[in-house]
Amino acid sequence: MTPVASNRLKLYYKPQIGIGDHWWIDAMYFDYLPTFQTRPLWADVDTEDGTKLLLTLWKNHLDETGLLILQERATADLSLVQSWGMGIDISAAEIAAKTYVAYPHTPLGDKDLWFVFGRLERMPDDEGTNIRHIIRTTDGGANWVSVEDSWGGFHCSALQVGADDGAGNRTYTAIKSAGSSSPAYLHRGTNEVPVAPTSTVPFGNGGGVLVDAMTVIRRLSGFDILESIACGADAAGTPMVVFTDDPFTTWIDITNSYPQTGAVRSLAYI
Repeated sequence: MTPVASNRLKLYYKPQIGIGDHWWIDAMYFDYLPTFQTRPLWADVDTEDGTKLLLTLWKNHLDETGLLILQERATADLSLVQSWGMGIDISAAEIAAKTYVAYPHTPLGDKDLWFVFGRLERMPDDEGTNIRHIIRTTDGGANWVSVEDSWGGFHCSALQVGADDGAGNRTYTAIKSAGSSSPAYLHRGTNEVPVAPTSTVPFGNGGGVLVDAMTVIRRLSGFDILESIACGADAAGTPMVVFTDDPFTTWIDITNSYPQTGAVRSLAYI
């Protein structure tokens, strides 16, 4: 009898002599196929013409290890344009703990200016381990440079890069987050992320800011343009929502009646 096969299981039969038309399973063979999992981490679309989608993801490799990947896709049909590796042998547990993580960011008005932030094992397609916390390309991924790589075990959990001021300058607003032993820090600078933090975000030790829970707003006050930054906590506690005005050294609790039962996952400050 011809073997009957499924995608992963093959059953082989042979007749049992003297028992009429009965058949017995003689052997069972399992075709082992590695299980691949893909976990999208974050995505952003350019604001110049909306044709480019940047996507970071973790994909397992040989069941127990994984790849940290950046992809560029066309928004028209989500077809893959190009892809870069930013880490290997990374487990799902390391992604969950933010030991390694990556988020794309495309600032206003330039579809070839990209940032990737978090905690990357390496620059795109580099060999070996060389931790990066923020990287940048100005030519659509052809060349990459490190913006910040001195934060050690911390990761950059939120980043916003402002629009060009007309003179080629952009403001960088970044949150440095860690584990339970340290608070989160705000780093604010022009064309760079300064080494020294601008201030401590008042969520206490272990309190961080999720990727979409920081917002920067510019507003007119008389003849001056003022900027404020608001952040939401990544875990239940007090306070849950805070904001700070320029020079960003003093924070004010604006939690009010916001529930203190879970993380602030997204925040818009108007």
